[in-house]
Amino acid sequence: MTQDDEDRQLRSLLSALGIVGEWEGLTGGPAPSGAWRPEDDSDLARDDKDAHPYAVSHAAWAAMTAAVSHLACLRDSLFVQTGPAAFEARLHTHGQFTLVRGAVENASRAVWLLEPDDREVRLLRRLQQEWAEVRDMEKVRQEIGAPLVKSMDVPIH
Repeated sequence: MTQDDEDRQLRSLLSALGIVGEWEGLTGGPAPSGAWRPEDDSDLARDDKDAHPYAVSHAAWAAMTAAVSHLACLRDSLFVQTGPAAFEARLHTHGQFTLVRGAVENASRAVWLLEPDDREVRLLRRLQQEWAEVRDMEKVRQEIGAPLVKSMDVPIH
């Protein structure tokens, strides 16, 4: 690869990551903000009501903000502005790929939660997500020997 090819690819990457600042503006406010709260009569608002307290919209919002955060960190770790129109690229052999993975996984989670037209599938996916997180937290609790506060077998009322 020539220096010109590398410069062209880095400029393309910098340009592609340019949108991240706009996404940070959309996701950077305190949650829940009116900018993303589902409309009262929307399918997503009904999903939230039926899945209470495990809101589908909040889980999707958390996934989107995590994806944007990973991309912003990637951008900031890759490019440092050294002048008015000059940037220095910093390539790391491992860490930046982890940021890409985190962005893709979190964006995919938001799509996975919101994509189905079938609301029963959306609700099931949200509850599956919550169950998996609780199961993982239980494994950690057991590993560190923390006392059991409430059994996963006890139904929530």
